[in-house]
Amino acid sequence: MKVEDFLEAIKIISKKHSTKLEINHVEPNGQVSKFLESPTISITDCCASVINELKDAGYSLSMKDGKTILNRY
Repeated sequence: MKVEDFLEAIKIISKKHSTKLEINHVEPNGQVSKFLESPTISITDCCASVINELKDAGYSLSMKDGKTILNRY
């Protein structure tokens, strides 16, 4: 995800104060993300309106290990 996309996603997510997320989560092996130059956002808890707003803004969402992984291609 490009930095501009990352900042736009944070702007959308921050509208709802109950959202819980991880930014650049560090894996047990010490790896930050598959693409170190690309910031990552994983949503662990949020209301449905956050998901809808992210989808409407063109983000793709996928599930992995109980988290919603946010990306934009």
